[in-house]
Amino acid sequence: MLAQNNPFHDLKVVILSDQKDCPAALTDAQLVIGSLNDREAVKKFFEQIQILTIENEFVDSELLGEMKDSFERVLFFPSIGAIEVTQNKLSQKFLFEKLGLPTAPFVAFQREADVVLPWLQKTFEKFPSGFMLKKAFGGYDGKGNFKVGGLKDFAEATAFIEDTLTKGSTVYAEELVFFSKELAQIYVRGLKQDFISYPVVISEQEKNVCRLVYGPATEFGVSAELEKQTTEIGNKIATHLNFVGTFAIEYFLTKDGRVLINEMAPRVHNSGHYTLDASPDNQFANHVRAILGAPLKQPATYSFFAMRNILGTQGITKDFKFDVQKLWDKAVLPENKEDLKIYWYGKSKTAPYRKLGHINTIAMTKEDLLRKIDLLNKTETAFWKSVETV
Repeated sequence: MLAQNNPFHDLKVVILSDQKDCPAALTDAQLVIGSLNDREAVKKFFEQIQILTIENEFVDSELLGEMKDSFERVLFFPSIGAIEVTQNKLSQKFLFEKLGLPTAPFVAFQREADVVLPWLQKTFEKFPSGFMLKKAFGGYDGKGNFKVGGLKDFAEATAFIEDTLTKGSTVYAEELVFFSKELAQIYVRGLKQDFISYPVVISEQEKNVCRLVYGPATEFGVSAELEKQTTEIGNKIATHLNFVGTFAIEYFLTKDGRVLINEMAPRVHNSGHYTLDASPDNQFANHVRAILGAPLKQPATYSFFAMRNILGTQGITKDFKFDVQKLWDKAVLPENKEDLKIYWYGKSKTAPYRKLGHINTIAMTKEDLLRKIDLLNKTETAFWKSVETV
């Protein structure tokens, strides 16, 4: 989507991927095949670029540092330092704490000093309502988390911690947050320190994977004052990191009306895919403007908008060798075709809860949006029924 929404048509886009049939191969971008951990492939990639940006923070920052030393002409946006801090969730927590930003209380497991079971017992004493164990590195969509609600969970929690440590990451415990809503916001900071933010949105999860995003949240019970607070949070983090590009922050809205930072993603983000249709200047185009030092376009959105992720379903593990558009057309009633827009990512296989695409819709009234959100749900259900017949 970054390549597809590049506003500068004379800009050459080169993408490094370890798969020949990756979604990026469907664009006009030039593809370099190789692993992000393959020095030769990364070197070949660097020989062809002047600016490096990321769409996935789980990269080898040490290897990127080596490439930076070897290819001094290549600019990094975001910087390696910003990537190193934000690719590690525990480092994020320390950053939020340092900047005095609201986030759930946490304690880190000290590999050299702590013993697993006593640490769990001490942590449960600190957080008697329960806590979430989180891998510092590599977790996403709920993967890498383990909920501890009481002593009955200690055996599995011990196995989770030991497995995480064996694989080279570390663990921290975060007090359970009893929230009323999950929120998210997209921000962009330019090379010239200009800063913009998109509206706060409401994010709903299914099996810890984002299923639905809709907004603006200020039309669904979130105060304008809270949105002002989250915008200031984004600006403060971006300024501290000297961040350049698009990034997202996910929040918890507590039942007593406070906002707590959940985590930050240092890249374009799933919660901002609605901008492809709800705003004339989407998160992808503004990211490209940011890293090139071009003026950012102020986001303007339609009155109401929603995005539903198309997720792989249980029991369907097919290769996508069929005409997806044909099945989509079959699933959508003729009178609804103008209301919905599908984005199919071109992934070659499905798996339960794998993000395979998304559907956007916009509306002029709250009531119409709620109707269309129901339509999104019914249309995806009809789509998967069509897939089952292939």
